[in-house]
Amino acid sequence: MFQTGWFLESILTQLCILFIIRTQKNFFKSRPKKNLIWFSVVALLVTLGIIYMPFSETLDMYHLPLSIIGSIAGIIILYVITADILKKYFFRRINKMS
Repeated sequence: MFQTGWFLESILTQLCILFIIRTQKNFFKSRPKKNLIWFSVVALLVTLGIIYMPFSETLDMYHLPLSIIGSIAGIIILYVITADILKKYFFRRINKMS
């Protein structure tokens, strides 16, 4: 179960980072292009498909209980907020240097 949770968390955080690093604007205020949204949704569905399809146990992936999924969601939310704050700090420092 740990590997499955780690796999899910890793893919989801990387998808979120795509949205964060694509612009200097605030993650929550900038609007991504539709293609990025669609490809991210497809990647999310493929990831969930790998975990919840009947063949998932052959890949050592197991169905996660709701409590673990909630914990992963909490980790991802904290990660996104932290990454966005650090991005603002980084660009503020870079702009002062120019």
